[in-house]
Amino acid sequence: MPKYLPRLTALCLAMAVALPAVAEEVPPPPPTVADDPAAMAAEAERVGELGRVAYREGRYAEAYVAFEQAFALDQKPAWLYNMAKIKEKLADYTAAVELLDRYVAAFRKQNNGADPPNATDVANMRRDFEQRAYTALPEVTVVSTPSGAQILLGANGPTLGSTPLTTHMKPGRYPLVLRLADHDDLQTELVVPLSGTVRVVLSLNAKVRRAALTVWANVRGAQIAVDGKVVAVTPFVRNIDVEPGRHQVTLQRAGYHPVEDVFEIPQDRLLSARFVLKRIDSPTTWRTWLGWPLLVSGGALIGGGAVASYFADKEFAGSPWFNKLEQWQNLGYRGGGSAVGLGLVLLVWDGVREAIPSEELVDGVQLNAGSELTVLDATDLRR
Repeated sequence: MPKYLPRLTALCLAMAVALPAVAEEVPPPPPTVADDPAAMAAEAERVGELGRVAYREGRYAEAYVAFEQAFALDQKPAWLYNMAKIKEKLADYTAAVELLDRYVAAFRKQNNGADPPNATDVANMRRDFEQRAYTALPEVTVVSTPSGAQILLGANGPTLGSTPLTTHMKPGRYPLVLRLADHDDLQTELVVPLSGTVRVVLSLNAKVRRAALTVWANVRGAQIAVDGKVVAVTPFVRNIDVEPGRHQVTLQRAGYHPVEDVFEIPQDRLLSARFVLKRIDSPTTWRTWLGWPLLVSGGALIGGGAVASYFADKEFAGSPWFNKLEQWQNLGYRGGGSAVGLGLVLLVWDGVREAIPSEELVDGVQLNAGSELTVLDATDLRR
């Protein structure tokens, strides 16, 4: 064992015993400003005075830091009021409003809810700051075609107003929704820069209000008028686009009685209307040309039979001349009656029928008048 080891051990033990005694003899630290409220208030006043000097010299940023430090030392409401005035000088009106609110709240807390003596001035100042904060924001103008659209911040967000609208908004990105009756909602994003003005012009698409009608008529060349306006001439196989609702359809053609009807056409429906036009005067046909000669000749035959009958009465029955007259009588009555009957049939037939020349009829099967509604498909719309 080295000779110095026992001595080293003894020395360490002696130091261990002596250390507590030394620690007990260290004096306590001197009191700090934080332990003395009066000292803190005094220090706050000293720092605050530096802030007042900086404020009077126009060094507003330095003044704000000084008042902020003073408030950290001593929560005197006046420091907050001074800070609000500095934010006014720096044109940070939003921060100024917040500091005025903190000033009033701090004063009430320290004075059992009482308002500060300058409460009226503070309220007026606060309104002025709010107005300045609003007008200092970037100016935003939203215009739409057509105008009168409601402007919302998001589909279910608050309403900003109606177009055209000029307002002020904080910088940032905003989801805008323009909403107008009978038009599709328009969704877009509004980007507001840090400064300057923004003008947005938006176009709204009208909602597609779809309805249509198709018109069939039995004759060619009839004018089709919808609500008093001629839109086509028969035959017309395409659809006529109309607004949903009530519509008057009229068909006219020279030589025919006009026809019209009123239809209610709902949204997304196709109305198929069929019209049958009738002639004002029926055209003369071979029936008339044959009927009149038959009628005249039949009358003559009947008259001849009557004459034969008259002379037969003057002859003796069974005489040759009597027999001849009797034959003429029978021929006149029978032949004439048949001719007159056939002629009358032909004339009446031509008079009561509604014959339409084949060249005036539309092609295809002749239909009856009527109408029906069907679902309007997108492919049914006129392009």
